[in-house]
Amino acid sequence: MGKARRNPGNEQQWNMMYLELEAYRDERGNCNVPKRHGQLGTWVHHQRQARKKGKLSDERIRKLDDLGFDWGTNLGPQRSWDERLEELNKYMDEHGNCDVPRSRGQLGQI
Repeated sequence: MGKARRNPGNEQQWNMMYLELEAYRDERGNCNVPKRHGQLGTWVHHQRQARKKGKLSDERIRKLDDLGFDWGTNLGPQRSWDERLEELNKYMDEHGNCDVPRSRGQLGQI
């Protein structure tokens, strides 16, 4: 993935924001920080953009993945094919078809 340049100040700032995100997750149960949520929301947005552009280090991606970071569309850890099939089978049992609407989240986007 990306090879971000490191300097001690940036590393310290990144780690401070990471800890803030961890506290947010512990309090709210997720890492879905809205962009309008001040400095943390802006930082989260920048992490997504940096990964998309290949400018986020593998180490930082791993740390954020381990925290349960939501990368947005199809960038986060992917569920296995079997897990997705099971999800689709449950939908079929409940609805009698596999015509999953887009509003159904990731299952509706495959």
